[in-house]
Amino acid sequence: MPESSFGVGYGSGSSYTPPVWEAPTFAAGDYTASGTMAFNVDAADANVFYKIDGTTMRVSFRLGTVSIVAPLSASLYIKIPANKVANRAMAVPIWTAQPGPVHEVGYAHVGAGDNRIRLSRLAEGNWIASVNQTYIFGQIEFEIQA
Repeated sequence: MPESSFGVGYGSGSSYTPPVWEAPTFAAGDYTASGTMAFNVDAADANVFYKIDGTTMRVSFRLGTVSIVAPLSASLYIKIPANKVANRAMAVPIWTAQPGPVHEVGYAHVGAGDNRIRLSRLAEGNWIASVNQTYIFGQIEFEIQA
């Protein structure tokens, strides 16, 4: 039975070292939105970590008290850490909380050739405007270009 929860087993006779979580250096420009909507994320709001194991990348994110400024649109983006590019498409559910209160499942998606993770509400409607009142939590694993 593999000892690693990241998909690759290792044991006493193996030289495999499991990947460790790394935090990318914060840059406000790594958080963008579609159209002219603004996605304002401060360093204290962004808890983003990633692991790379061969050509597999896992990105975990907890964005809290972020702001979304009109005009509103349907997509928020997080730059894929470590200047990596997705090699295959992948989509997973995420959790979002917005003013209202509106708590819902959304999804995170990467497409082949993308250098950012797209965050969308489940019905792909526009995000709700907020000042420090939007939360987005999730984790996505995908193949990266070598």
